[in-house]
Amino acid sequence: MAQRDLATHFRAMNMPMPPLDPIHSATLKELRRLRGAAFDKAFMDAQVVAHEQTIVLFQHQIEHGKIGVAVHVLNDANAAAF
Repeated sequence: MAQRDLATHFRAMNMPMPPLDPIHSATLKELRRLRGAAFDKAFMDAQVVAHEQTIVLFQHQIEHGKIGVAVHVLNDANAAAF
């Protein structure tokens, strides 16, 4: 669903969708192959990794970001978490 929404936005901007990077392509290929509990576990593991990577990106933006509004919002969210 999110992928379709993203594709819709790219089409609206008359831009091609960027291809998945090799790591995400491999994850998607593996998830498509799996069923049942094996799929559930692999999906959850992939989501944990993705969220951990997102945290690293946010932390980097807080420490080194050049977009003032983003730094402000992330600092406020970071303060609210504690």
